[in-house]
Amino acid sequence: IWKVRDVVLKALEEARQAKTIGHAREAGVTLEVNAESEGLLRSTREDITRLFLVSELKIQKSGETSPRAAVHKAPGERCARCWTFTPTVGQNASHPEICNRCVEALA
Repeated sequence: IWKVRDVVLKALEEARQAKTIGHAREAGVTLEVNAESEGLLRSTREDITRLFLVSELKIQKSGETSPRAAVHKAPGERCARCWTFTPTVGQNASHPEICNRCVEALA
């Protein structure tokens, strides 16, 4: 997982330098990994987006031995509580500035 994380962090830095994103939390990442890495990533109890410091992560299986990461702007607005970009910000009338995950945490 840490080797894959290094690939993601490098891609994030390149995206920051290219001004595609300003901060890692603005990012969505499409990650291409082999079957073994995919199994490891999906088996963890941690929220993978939090391990990689991004708002969105899509995992795709690849026949390549080395992982590849493509960075794009994450959809949605930034949550005022966790700073994650997500389309669920504003869906709760009682807490219009935070995401559904944070609404649940506050409940």
